[in-house]
Amino acid sequence: MSSGIKKSLITLAVSSAILSPAVFATNGYFAHGYSTKEKGLAGAGVAYSQDSLASATNPAGLVNVGERMDVGGALFNPNRQYTASAATGGPGTFPLAPGTYESSHKVFFIPHIGYTMKLDDTSVLGFAAYGNGGMNTDYQNVPGPGTFGGGSAGVDLAQLFINASYAKKLNDDHAVGASLIFAYQTFKATGLANFAPFSLAPTKLSDNDKDSSSGFGAKLGWQGKVASGVTLGASYQTQISMSEFDKYAGLFAESGDFDIPATLILGAAYDIDDKSKVVVDVQSIYYSDVAAIGNGIQPLLNGSCTPGAPATGGTGNGCLIKLRIT
Repeated sequence: MSSGIKKSLITLAVSSAILSPAVFATNGYFAHGYSTKEKGLAGAGVAYSQDSLASATNPAGLVNVGERMDVGGALFNPNRQYTASAATGGPGTFPLAPGTYESSHKVFFIPHIGYTMKLDDTSVLGFAAYGNGGMNTDYQNVPGPGTFGGGSAGVDLAQLFINASYAKKLNDDHAVGASLIFAYQTFKATGLANFAPFSLAPTKLSDNDKDSSSGFGAKLGWQGKVASGVTLGASYQTQISMSEFDKYAGLFAESGDFDIPATLILGAAYDIDDKSKVVVDVQSIYYSDVAAIGNGIQPLLNGSCTPGAPATGGTGNGCLIKLRIT
């Protein structure tokens, strides 16, 4: 990324190579539901819990699923590609080779497991493990020196959540729940070395193998029957403060910090008849509160970063790892 590279290329590098391949297929890089049953409802479930993975969406719903264990997985098949026209490139840019190029590794297996046990007639304890991932990019067969002039280009982000939950019925119609969440994530980036002049830590920008980070968060939920055949639900997951990706401290804002954003879900379930139900969820993921995701690109375009040599990097508050949220 650079002030010497025109805006269209910077946008491609940040949005396409780093994060937005996931935007069009999932909820950003979050999944549409975490159990097989929930995926069958396009991820909706904050007001309608079906199995022990309910805690991934709303821990309060565990009081309605009984004692059970669920083990499953999803085969995820994202097809990622970009097309460069013959006019791509010019002074101050990387001349992308014309053509359409597909990312490799097109099929991913994403497992999940959950277990619930009754503590008494009104309370339940649950455990679940689930993940986000499968939207990594890997452009290997681009003519010349690669997509960004640094060889095979791509990123790989994977996340694991281990969730311990407690849920309790307040009465016959209402329940609340809470989860303690341990999160573990890994990340790798390749082919971005030509952006080194615009990073404050150019040796920690690209091609440094896989790095990992971890952290803890919490989720709170409520589920309640408010009228005959009508159930409402709500849950909130806190932002999870993660340890830094030290190997990529020159890529992400705040020296490698890549926290998991907070999530708010509101929903309703309506019984049409004994065999039919309408389930609706509205979800808000607060990506803009995480600097590595929500930072604007303007500082790289308005002269706030002065590029330097690839070995020493740039200077200024607009350079990579110092970008501010706008």
